[in-house]
Amino acid sequence: MLESYRFYSGQFSIDFHVFELIGTDVASFLQKQSTFDVNSLDDQQFHLISFLDSQGRLECYGWLLKDVKIYYLLCPLNLMLQTKLRLEKFLVSEDVEIISSGLQTWTFLIGPKAEAQAAQGYYHGLCLEEKAVLSHKKDDLVSEVSAPHLELWRKLNGWPSFSGEDFKSEIINNNRLYELSLSFKKGCYPGQETVSKISNGRGAALSPVMIKSATPHQPGELWLKDKKVGEVLECVSWNGAYYLMAKLLRDFRVSDMQVNFDLNQQQLQG
Repeated sequence: MLESYRFYSGQFSIDFHVFELIGTDVASFLQKQSTFDVNSLDDQQFHLISFLDSQGRLECYGWLLKDVKIYYLLCPLNLMLQTKLRLEKFLVSEDVEIISSGLQTWTFLIGPKAEAQAAQGYYHGLCLEEKAVLSHKKDDLVSEVSAPHLELWRKLNGWPSFSGEDFKSEIINNNRLYELSLSFKKGCYPGQETVSKISNGRGAALSPVMIKSATPHQPGELWLKDKKVGEVLECVSWNGAYYLMAKLLRDFRVSDMQVNFDLNQQQLQG
């Protein structure tokens, strides 16, 4: 079923808390505060964006949309308050006005057919590793992605939740948002020194991977002999196999590497 959405079309709607950012200094303000290279965003585009503290830990994330004169930040509902506080925290004398527009429903359309049907007023970007368009409108000709299929799709790609319910304030290098929301050649922002130091060293000690297994497993710590090497966070089933969302030590984060760990006093092969 997921293939039909990816290669044909699919749509799903999400409730966000929306902030409008207006003023002559909005672009430079967001550029200095966020992990994403805001200057690379064209009109009618959107991108996942994160905000960090001075130690490189995640404080909040959301979807940034650029209009001709306005930026919109679609904020996961569970992160509304901390997003508001984070945006206001470093706002001193810049010509930036942050307007809380409240709850709004936005629709992601994914797949070649959906993208081709997008009319004027849609925002373009990536979602769940696919080209997507984003707007307030639903398309009657596009299939709805069911909630269970959407959650499975999101987990298989390691994307953050749209509600913010699984948010953890951790070093961004240890999170999928490191790949999804950070521009690696971007200049200074809060936490950038820590993030760069980790990146230019050996990388994150623990970082997200997906382990494919023939058998299901419960969450728990991963061990190799007497050494803890990671942790399984969740297990999902798709196309006759089981996929374990895990965080592993850097030595084991090798694509297609065969692993054999102890998990909950059972062997995990994947």
